[in-house]
Amino acid sequence: MNFAGKTFGVALAASLMGTVGAFASTIDLTDNGSYVQGTTSASGSVDGTTWVITPKPTVGPLTYTAFDGGVSTAPADVAASKAAIQALNPDLALENDGIGIVDDEVTYKPTSTSNESLTITFADEVTVDGIYVLDLFGAETTLVYSGTTLVGTISAMSGVADNSLDGYSYIAFSTGVTATTLTFKAGPKNDAVGYFGKPDFALAAITLAPIPVPAAGLLLLGGLGALGAAKRRRKA
Repeated sequence: MNFAGKTFGVALAASLMGTVGAFASTIDLTDNGSYVQGTTSASGSVDGTTWVITPKPTVGPLTYTAFDGGVSTAPADVAASKAAIQALNPDLALENDGIGIVDDEVTYKPTSTSNESLTITFADEVTVDGIYVLDLFGAETTLVYSGTTLVGTISAMSGVADNSLDGYSYIAFSTGVTATTLTFKAGPKNDAVGYFGKPDFALAAITLAPIPVPAAGLLLLGGLGALGAAKRRRKA
């Protein structure tokens, strides 16, 4: 088989295989430099799709409190906190605690008009396969909605208490949800016995399902081009 025929054969095989790879993307809300921070919205882009996060109540303001390492701000505790959290997701910058409202977290409030929430809106439909939140303890939860439909409940990690070393918990929301908007609310239950603070959380990161890389199509076009060039040379 000549070179052009071989190239075309390889391209055809690659096209039949479909795609040759995929990449997952993370919207890291703990990375100060990766998105635009504002008091009424936060915005950025991922995989060529823009996104905007807005608070409710809309007066906010959104907050981006520096990462404080849990119950202690001692350098050793902060370092241990970061190590524990980055063991779950090493890509997180942890320059801040993520996004909160007013007092640095999204807080459950009993009336519908005062209850806080965050909504992320994508310019294009995406599939979300992971959500990381901060400051979930005991019975606290983060409720995830697509429109008005509850699509997931993120619970505190087993054994994480208010007096734990890191004082925080990132939880993965692993079931893919395809949507253009997602809303995050704090569940009504407080943390452990003693009711330290209020039911709340900070939104730390969102991961998207891998997007197939269409390299096979490019390879097929290259093979067809080489085959056409060989035919032209034979005619000449």
